[in-house]
Amino acid sequence: MFVLKKKWNAKSYLEQYYTLRNLSRDEVLLFKYLNSFLEEFPLNYFKDFIDFGSGPTVHRLIPFVPYVKNIYVSDYLHQNLNEIKLWIKDEKKGHDWDPQIKHILMVENKEKNNSTISNRELSLRKEELRNKVKGLIACNIFNKKPLSIKKRFDILASFYCADSIVSSKKEWENAMENMFRLVKPGGWVILSALRNTIKYKVGNTYFPSANVNERDMHRVLLKNGFDSQTINVKIIPAFDWVKEGIKSLMILKARKKYGTHKKKN
Repeated sequence: MFVLKKKWNAKSYLEQYYTLRNLSRDEVLLFKYLNSFLEEFPLNYFKDFIDFGSGPTVHRLIPFVPYVKNIYVSDYLHQNLNEIKLWIKDEKKGHDWDPQIKHILMVENKEKNNSTISNRELSLRKEELRNKVKGLIACNIFNKKPLSIKKRFDILASFYCADSIVSSKKEWENAMENMFRLVKPGGWVILSALRNTIKYKVGNTYFPSANVNERDMHRVLLKNGFDSQTINVKIIPAFDWVKEGIKSLMILKARKKYGTHKKKN
């Protein structure tokens, strides 16, 4: 975490990964996966949702907006939360997410045989997201109580978080255990992670990755009380990010069992 805090630059990250006018190919597949999961539920089905370890990004919140009542966003770094705050307040200094959000909505509509997006649709989704965000919360995934508030959630999403800040599977497993404490019994997790990757590049700096794969994910989910019948993992090629050191990606969903405790070793 010290390396991350000392060397991380939120604006450099956004410039490197999120200045394309369209979503990258891996992100298109990720959003298709999210849409497929969320469409199983009625609108506003989930009360409390958190994006844990959000980084400086807001675009992955977009698919969840119609299905959740309250949105919380958490990150360890103040500069990441500040970038999100700038966007929520519609400040000129905030990152322009409109191209990505529009493409996300196009992917969403294409599933419904309508890929056109009006400016009104774009504005309405952005406004709804801003209205549903109830808090920007400091977090530390290495603490047994990883949030600065006492709360658990009906659905937790975490995209490229625990796997992208540690160099060992042991550290990763401990971090995941802490994060899973935030999920209510019967609640869902949506996770994405770098797969078979030991480091990745932001600007001229390399950051560690835990070199995890789908077998590691299954193991840590089962250990922490998730229902094996609900675990679903999709492997995604790295496509344009191979030169950054990323070998491949994965996204998954899983539901926590009711009234069960973590398995003991």
